[in-house]
Amino acid sequence: MSLEIWETNLQALKKFRPQLAQRLSLISSAGAYSVPLSKSGVPTLVSQSTSGNLKYLNSSYDPIKEARRLIESHSNSGIPNQIFYGMGLGYALLEWNQCAGSRGNAFVFERDPELVRLAMETLNFESVIQNPSVNFYLEISPEQLSVILEDEDLLALVMNGCQKITSPSADSSHSLYYAELESMLNLLIQRKSIDMKTRSGYSKRFFRNTVTNWPHILNSPGIDSLKNTFTGHTAIVVSAGPSLDKNISLLKVAQKNALLLVVGTALKPLLERGIEPDFIFAVDPASSAFNCFKGLVIPKRCHLVFDPGTCPQIVEAFSGAKFSFDSNLELSRWLARINQSKGSLGDMFSVAHTAFFFSHYLGCDPVLLVGQDLCFQKLRLHCSSSYYNTLHSDAITATETVSKNEQRTFGKYKTSVLPTLDIFAKNAVTLNNLESYKNQFTQNSDIPCKNFNASEGGIPIPGIPNHTLRELLCKYCPSPLRRDESELLRSAPINHPSDLKSNMLFVIEKLETLQQTLSKIYSEYFPDMIDTKNKRSEFVHAMESFYVQLLQDETTMRLLQEYAYADFIEWRRATGCVTKDMDEDVQIEKKFERDRIFLPELLSAMEYLNGAIRNMAEQIPETL
Repeated sequence: MSLEIWETNLQALKKFRPQLAQRLSLISSAGAYSVPLSKSGVPTLVSQSTSGNLKYLNSSYDPIKEARRLIESHSNSGIPNQIFYGMGLGYALLEWNQCAGSRGNAFVFERDPELVRLAMETLNFESVIQNPSVNFYLEISPEQLSVILEDEDLLALVMNGCQKITSPSADSSHSLYYAELESMLNLLIQRKSIDMKTRSGYSKRFFRNTVTNWPHILNSPGIDSLKNTFTGHTAIVVSAGPSLDKNISLLKVAQKNALLLVVGTALKPLLERGIEPDFIFAVDPASSAFNCFKGLVIPKRCHLVFDPGTCPQIVEAFSGAKFSFDSNLELSRWLARINQSKGSLGDMFSVAHTAFFFSHYLGCDPVLLVGQDLCFQKLRLHCSSSYYNTLHSDAITATETVSKNEQRTFGKYKTSVLPTLDIFAKNAVTLNNLESYKNQFTQNSDIPCKNFNASEGGIPIPGIPNHTLRELLCKYCPSPLRRDESELLRSAPINHPSDLKSNMLFVIEKLETLQQTLSKIYSEYFPDMIDTKNKRSEFVHAMESFYVQLLQDETTMRLLQEYAYADFIEWRRATGCVTKDMDEDVQIEKKFERDRIFLPELLSAMEYLNGAIRNMAEQIPETL
């Protein structure tokens, strides 16, 4: 250990990471560790147990060579991002920074801040401290990860992958802590992966649907007017899994004593049995989602809760009361900022999650899940009479038997099926996305509410105990629930700020300015693409100047990024292939190919946004 080394690191910390500098200055180095010299003459790390036994946590011969071999083995995979569970003395981190620090990101999680202080007293970390791609997280709880990690960080981990290195110091102490941390990080990466795939495939459709639904969003109350209106009442969230067949008859009685929240897929089976939901949920942007509503006579007392980006046909055709909410997509967030917030349900990955989180939003307690299988029952994913089950049943003929039809339908999922165990510990089959959905139900685990899985089938949902529906109805639904729909609607004011239209026109002006700049670049360099090195360099520099201009207006940039999500993802992926250690001509060529593809897509997005927002502004009543 050296005071001089510590002072050198401390000065770098104060300049580049002042918060970390302040924290490390207030603690002493770890007393449970010592730093003797290895046989190669460099420091190594040793831990001492309470019984006095010593254990080398780095090589006793040459910890530098040990770290180099480790990082080289990881570098061969081509995955640039590195997760360090435990820092130890930091040899592996230093090697990574030298080999891959310009290409990827490092995330260093350390349970013992004292060990980081010890490392900073032992080795020179100036280059690591100065690298903005290295992130230090000291003594954070797994629950804090979702707040601390930036969206950009998770996106980088999803797009480019990551490798992990678990320090021997982490294995020797706090192994449970690091296991829980890794589990939470994997869950966050999984969520981000689902979100990225959904937005890449549906961003334009979500955007266009929101624009089409704008009159209904404008004139519908938000769910914020319903917050805690059913505090302490039982809610039953009904999905369309195969297990619904078993207990659907019980819902006929339960509808008098509990609040029924139903996903659109389960609506038809319930209405056929005379069961009237209180709230129906629609979030799917696909036009095929309307098939679950088509031709149904929906009682006036039913309320629709819809995502701004849901299929417009559903919203337009629904004649009863409608409630909107703010989604996490940028267009919806922007509308919430300039208009009136409708209320948010957080991150949702399926319509069942929406209904479940909404039950908490209403203040319901307990909440019962029904028909939430999240797996196949034999070869079926949906209950009888649901649109999807009926679609397959109608295809049955003398030659197309039930068995053949189910096998053919199941075969469509063969690339994404997973083996699992159901609630009875029997073998079952699920899908990749359904397997991930089960973990999202615990997202609101901090809400003091009793949640029960009363599906009586399907796979277990972590944190939600299984019970029979009849048992729960007897215990929690002994008497009729008082409902007053007219009171619900009276408590739902619709107000709009007077500057709503002017705020939209302001964004249009910004878009037009950006569009003019980009059109000028396009007309100068397209369609006759540049065929000389100088021209390509000019084009790249023109685009870089445009990006600077774009970044000056965050709102417009985010709206464009949301609409053309897949194009921005590809731009980012291509940007990640350009590294500082490349020859300048190679960098120019890679940037040229990136921007040559990106420019027309960006220009098309601007043209659409300009027209779409202008159309929305024209639909705002002049009285506002």
